[in-house]
Amino acid sequence: MNAAERLWRALERSDWEAVRAQFHAAAVIEVVAGTEAELGVGEYVAEHREQAARGLTAEVVRTLSGLGNIVVVEARAGDARCAGFYDLHEGRIARATEYWVTPRGAG
Repeated sequence: MNAAERLWRALERSDWEAVRAQFHAAAVIEVVAGTEAELGVGEYVAEHREQAARGLTAEVVRTLSGLGNIVVVEARAGDARCAGFYDLHEGRIARATEYWVTPRGAG
């Protein structure tokens, strides 16, 4: 299992230390959800903690690896869907881009 898969499994369990451990300390996570934001690891963990506190749980739909250093994860949290692209270096996530969408009429 690679760092992107471990990340999402940890998000499913709300295991925040395991989430943090999947990233390099200086990793940048770009989140695109109507607007774009670049988050540091601490901000990323805080965002997901807040969502979990509201009852949203993460669920992995599928993963695609074998693309060199890139891993793709499709996931969902409530009605929201995510396509995440994770750039792995030395076994951890160095950069990530997550595209989040919510279907019309949902949320």
